[in-house]
Amino acid sequence: MTNFLNSFEEESQTDFNNPGSHRSGEYLYSAIQSRARRFIENGKRSEVVAVTQHWIQKQTRPETLIAVKLSDQFRFKELLSDIEALNKAVIERQILLPYYSEFITPVIQSLRLIADKEG
Repeated sequence: MTNFLNSFEEESQTDFNNPGSHRSGEYLYSAIQSRARRFIENGKRSEVVAVTQHWIQKQTRPETLIAVKLSDQFRFKELLSDIEALNKAVIERQILLPYYSEFITPVIQSLRLIADKEG
């Protein structure tokens, strides 16, 4: 991983460790979303995608759910197969609770549409 990637991950970890983030998922997502946007605007999209993919594969809350939301927000179509695998594991009750599929499925549909349009 590059230093920039570690920086994004390290800065985000500060948010995950913030006691306020445990009380408000929206606060946590907002902080990480703002950081991701800043990194992407500075030409570091691939690094943000790599961290997001890592969080999806980690399969833990809140990182994984934030990663799914970031994937939708920033149109990370390259993570579609990771999110599909995650959703399958959720449905099969291997990780998280099955109702999280209701959150993940629309993201899959959105990313499929983007992938189909962009080829």
